[in-house]
This record gives sequence, C-alpha cells and structure tokens, in this order.
Amino acid sequence: MVVILHFYMYFIRDLILEVCKPKESISVEEVIKKLGLDRNDVLIRVTLEEMAEQKVFDVENGCYVLRDRDKWYEW
Repeated sequence: MVVILHFYMYFIRDLILEVCKPKESISVEEVIKKLGLDRNDVLIRVTLEEMAEQKVFDVENGCYVLRDRDKWYEW
C-alpha cells in the first residue's frame, strides 16, 4: 500500500509540473482546480509542500512559485 502511495505522489508531482509555469505564482486551490480534483485533496497539498522543501517551488505569501529547473537542487 505504501509503495502505491509513493508512486501516486510521483504521478501527482508530474501533473503539478504540467499545470504550473516558471515564475508564476499559484495557490494550492488553483493547482487543484486546474487538475480537476477534489478541493480537499490532501495529497496535492502534501506533494506541493514536499516540492517546496526540495526547492522546486518558492513559497511567497501562501502561494507557490515554480523555480527555473536549473535552480531546483541548490545546496
């Protein structure tokens, strides 16, 4: 079950990257709306938070801003 959830999160991550544009500010609700999912989808929120921790997104005023790909994994 955990393995299935892990792969689902990678699938969600790819979908999020498809609907977000670099340097564009987007809220969690907007991401969920663009994906056409339930607005209470906790997995989307958790995935976005994880992506922010991995420096894929910057968080500004509660919204997520997709970073340029070359800056995703700064040390």
